[in-house]
Amino acid sequence: MWLGVAIGMGTIITAAMRAQEAGVCNGYTIQIEGFKEGMLFTSKDQIASLLKAATKGEIKGQRKSEFNLPVIEDLLEQSAWVYNADLYFDNNNVLHANVTERKPLARVFTNLGASFYIDEAARQIPLSDKVSLDLPVFTGYPSKKIMNGADSVLVQNVIATASFINEDPFWNAQVAQIDINNCGADCWTMSMIPVVGNHKVDLGDGTDIASKFHRLYLFYDQVLKRTGFDKYQKIDVQYNGQVIGVKGHYSKVDSLQLRKNIESLLQQSRESNEMLEIAPSLNAALPPMDSAAQTMEVYNVNDETEDSLLYLGNEKPEVLKKEEPVVAAAPKKQKRKLKLKRKQSQL
Repeated sequence: MWLGVAIGMGTIITAAMRAQEAGVCNGYTIQIEGFKEGMLFTSKDQIASLLKAATKGEIKGQRKSEFNLPVIEDLLEQSAWVYNADLYFDNNNVLHANVTERKPLARVFTNLGASFYIDEAARQIPLSDKVSLDLPVFTGYPSKKIMNGADSVLVQNVIATASFINEDPFWNAQVAQIDINNCGADCWTMSMIPVVGNHKVDLGDGTDIASKFHRLYLFYDQVLKRTGFDKYQKIDVQYNGQVIGVKGHYSKVDSLQLRKNIESLLQQSRESNEMLEIAPSLNAALPPMDSAAQTMEVYNVNDETEDSLLYLGNEKPEVLKKEEPVVAAAPKKQKRKLKLKRKQSQL
């Protein structure tokens, strides 16, 4: 008995599926999800044109058996702006096309002058005449068609840096552009050009970018607010736990407005994100505004609190010292030999 019921049910389902496949498309509907509300880089007309090209004719009226939905989805996803496409027929034989657009993270300019957006997968997205985006700008992006390991690491660092800037309101307002510099074979470094200030910030290879921007934030809040934003031509945050400032021409008049601008940005940052609150007091005295001395000044991040800077003067950074030959161990060995000789002489 149960066997007969099962066979009957199977026959009914099979017949229903055949009837469904034998039907014709009664129409279609397209829904597009943009990465921002009110911003679409594709249109329903463009998606409809892609659907017609994939089905080789008009969509409505075609037999449903002619629609290879997985293949059509893949064809739609080959479009520069389409991240994901989901197609299905409902019970009324209406084709539904749900499209999700890609999310651009940054605008890049290659070393050959080309420009485009990139997303979190490093997919190149062409510029659009419909919408102009306010995104982090990177210059000097490699234009190689085939990238090696070092290039791939650079691309991942660019993605990480762009994501960090986009998520942080302060740096989103302060970063004008990031320059990518070739430092030799398979070697890339990044430097930041700020909106406020005439200095350049060395970021190194772009790794550990959140810590580097945190050190720079401390330097802005605890040093440049007092000394002025034209005091340093270059600020180096690539060394772990340190900030190095290289002095330039310092104008108190020009720096006054810059200082007001950056204080406004810092205040906005505190109001929008309590995690960016900085301790008001320093563990060591900062240098005075009137400076005619060293060309390089070094600051260490306080290891205990990690929210204040220690002024070291013009000493060489510890990272640079580690790269020099270690000579401190030699005298210790000589002392041991002298002790042995004295013991032998006493014997």
